[in-house]
Amino acid sequence: MEKIDKTSSDKSPYFKRNICFDLDYIQADNFIRQYVEHFYDITESPNEFLLTAIITALGALIGNKAYIDTGIKRIFPNIWAVILGKTTALRKSTSIGLARGLLKEIGWDHFLPQIIHENTLIEHLELNPSGLMIFDEWKSFKSKISSRRGQSFKAMLTELYDSYEYKKIIKNSRSSEKKYQENKLENISLSLLAASTLDWFQFDKADIMSGFLPRFLFCTIEQSEKKPIPFPKTKTREKLKNKLSELNKYLKKKQPISLDLSPKAKNSYKKWYRINYDLAAKEDNPLLPGFYRRLEQYILKFSIILHCTGNEFKSKKISAESMQSALKLAKYYQDNIIFLIQEKLAPSKTTRAIHKIIEFVKSRQGEVTRRDLQRNVRSVKSGSMLDNILCQMQEQNIIEIQEVATGGRPKKLINFK
Repeated sequence: MEKIDKTSSDKSPYFKRNICFDLDYIQADNFIRQYVEHFYDITESPNEFLLTAIITALGALIGNKAYIDTGIKRIFPNIWAVILGKTTALRKSTSIGLARGLLKEIGWDHFLPQIIHENTLIEHLELNPSGLMIFDEWKSFKSKISSRRGQSFKAMLTELYDSYEYKKIIKNSRSSEKKYQENKLENISLSLLAASTLDWFQFDKADIMSGFLPRFLFCTIEQSEKKPIPFPKTKTREKLKNKLSELNKYLKKKQPISLDLSPKAKNSYKKWYRINYDLAAKEDNPLLPGFYRRLEQYILKFSIILHCTGNEFKSKKISAESMQSALKLAKYYQDNIIFLIQEKLAPSKTTRAIHKIIEFVKSRQGEVTRRDLQRNVRSVKSGSMLDNILCQMQEQNIIEIQEVATGGRPKKLINFK
């Protein structure tokens, strides 16, 4: 019998319709929180979509102007993220458009073209080693990098993510004397943002095992909890623009800034690192450890972004508060990864059976008996399997089971909590 691993949260993320992020985890004076709160009541985009889009955009804005030196390499705040919604009505493109629009309004224009070609990307990164690629539809991006021509581009992207030195000999189109030239890229901070519906999201297990897909963060919402906004309010965003413009000007004037963790921030990170290392080592699902280990870098990336968008951005020490916020963000995206892999992309037999049980209980508008489930849910192959699954669902606080006296053998009634 396959077991469903529990997370540190009260309920496993596999059974939540939406995995939510509490903005209170981010300090009130931070730009990220102010941005999401600003657009909360004027757009139907879920807060988590707004959050993911702006964090990716801010990582691109900061680029290679701020980093953490681990002793082995520099960690830049470049983010790769995919926004996933069950339907097009969840305003995925709106959340991306708002973040992109704000960058344009302050004069930042390092947007890379949606062209899957190595030489084109190299030419752009030679001019500016930081940039943001936006794909409004993941399926289009995935089909391009999966083609024979796109495979080498995907390998190049994978290398560039880690900001390693990248060398490539390409044909020289600018000179008739030299047919070929060596291109060398250093300190690259390449960010990527994409969107898709859950049904259109495609992946290959090879993309996970090779380490390509674990470089991405995923933000998944199945159903919006916001009310429809037929006539959005008009709100000035001058305060947001001014704050972001101030950061942009400050970074432009400075040489790349080496940031360091404060002693408390470093201790918090070390403690989390050890726990995460053990979690990845003990994980039974072979698709998950790669994602867990990538979060080790993402926490440092988050801490850079949170530091630079706070009021103490001119300091070179990342505070314990910024690190705590970074750890909460990592937990949120970790829950999304577990949800996506375990429930949506590669569900186990047990998970599929649980979904069938939930669907059946809903179709009966609530209360059903154990016998009803055994007769109607084909995913459940035996009575013992059903009992084990019901026990797990009860432990996860999804259902409650009541025994009702009938004059003979007690009847088991199952209902949602």
